[in-house]
Amino acid sequence: MANPPFFEDVADAIGADSTRSLSRAPPKSASSAARQESQIDGGEVGFVKRLAEDSLIYQNNVGVFTTMLGKKRSVPIVRRILGDMKITQTSVYEMCQGRVMRWGIAWTFIPNFSFPVSEFRQKRKYHRPPLTYTLPPTVSCLRTYTRKCLFDWLLTELKDLKMHVLVQKNKQILGGYHIYAEAHEDTWTHARRKRRKALFLQQQHQQGQPLDAPTDTQLMGKKHPLPVCRETKEDVEVAAKRRRLEQTCEEGEAWLEELEHDLSGSTLTDHKPENQDPLILKANFYVESSLKGYGGGEEDEEETEIGENSMADNGDGNVDKLIISVEWLGGTDREVANRVLCYLK
Repeated sequence: MANPPFFEDVADAIGADSTRSLSRAPPKSASSAARQESQIDGGEVGFVKRLAEDSLIYQNNVGVFTTMLGKKRSVPIVRRILGDMKITQTSVYEMCQGRVMRWGIAWTFIPNFSFPVSEFRQKRKYHRPPLTYTLPPTVSCLRTYTRKCLFDWLLTELKDLKMHVLVQKNKQILGGYHIYAEAHEDTWTHARRKRRKALFLQQQHQQGQPLDAPTDTQLMGKKHPLPVCRETKEDVEVAAKRRRLEQTCEEGEAWLEELEHDLSGSTLTDHKPENQDPLILKANFYVESSLKGYGGGEEDEEETEIGENSMADNGDGNVDKLIISVEWLGGTDREVANRVLCYLK
C-alpha cells in the first residue's frame, strides 16, 4: 500500500501547468507535508511506475498492491503502464471526502482473482440501456406468437448454449418473469456452422457414406430451417452509435430501477463444476410485448396469439410486437451479450 507524493516539482505543486479552472475555489486546507513528502522525480506517475516494477519482483510475496493518485489524468497513464508490464488484473476506485477527490488503483498477480465492485459502480450498470431485438410478425421457431411461447423458447436456447439459468420474478411494478443466465464458455460463436456440420455428417451416416468433414461450400449449400442473422444498414448504424456512446459516456439513459436481488444463495438449474472457466457473461433476459409489457409467467397461458389479433389491427392503429431484451450485468464485456443476442436473431 502506498500514498505517493503527488507532485513532480514546485510548479506542479502550485498548479502552474494544470488545467484547473480559474473560477474554481482554492482548497480550504493548507498542505502540511514537507517538500520530500509531496514532491518526487516523475511525480505520482513515476512513483507508481517504480512501485509496479518492484511488484514484479515481489509478486509471490504480496497478494495485492494498492496506491492512491491525486490527479485524475494520472489514472489512464498508470493503467497503460501496468498494461505494458503485462499486469492485467487491475481495478480503479474513486474516493470522495467533501470536495476532495482521490483515485485508488489496485493490482494483483493471484490467478483468477476478482476485485470487489464498489456500490456506486454496481448501481451505474443498471442505468445503461438494454440490448433489444424486436421479432418480426412471423417466426418459424415459435409455435404461437405469444410471450409465454417466446419465453419457453428462449429458456431452451440458453440451456442449449450450456448456460446456467434461473427463472426469476420481475419487480412488482414490471410484472412477469425474466431469465438470469451465466456463461463460462463461448458456445454461440459459429454455432450455426457447427449445426450444419453435424446435420451433414448425420445425413452421410444415414446414407452409408464415409464420414468426411464437409467443406464450407457444402455447408453453405445445405438449406436448413435455422434463421440467419442478417444485419441491415439500420442495425449497423445503431451498433456504431452504441459503440460511440459507450466510449464517450459511461452512463446511458435510465431503463430500469436498480434491481435489488441477491443471487448468492440462489440455486441454479445446473450444478457448476468446481474447476470451471472464468465467468464471461452474466445477464438478465426479458420477454415483453410492445403493448402488454413484460410476461413469461403462468398467467400468460391463456394469452391469445398476438399474430391473430394485435398484429392485424388493435383498433388504435398501434401494432403489438414481441421484444427480447438483454440486460448485461457482468463478465468479459458488454459486447458478449450483443453476440448472444445476434445468435438468437
